[in-house]
Amino acid sequence: MTNLYGRTISRNAPVSCFALNRTSEGNVLDLSVGTNYVYELQYVPEVTRTNWIGLTNFFLQTNVFRFVDSGATNDPQRFYRAVVQP
Repeated sequence: MTNLYGRTISRNAPVSCFALNRTSEGNVLDLSVGTNYVYELQYVPEVTRTNWIGLTNFFLQTNVFRFVDSGATNDPQRFYRAVVQP
């Protein structure tokens, strides 16, 4: 990935779809992910931040994961990523 802040190369990401819906309960994230990987779901409140905050770790034997980020109800924005763990 290359952007204004630099360039980084990472492993192939098994995440293929990332849907986000804001509800009164928080942000609902739906991910289609590769199976048999351990992931950490992370967020930052501003896209320029480099210190991502971990929300949860998960391992899937099916390829669908849903997470409700109830802590996001008062935040005007959050940026998310799912990172494969070693």
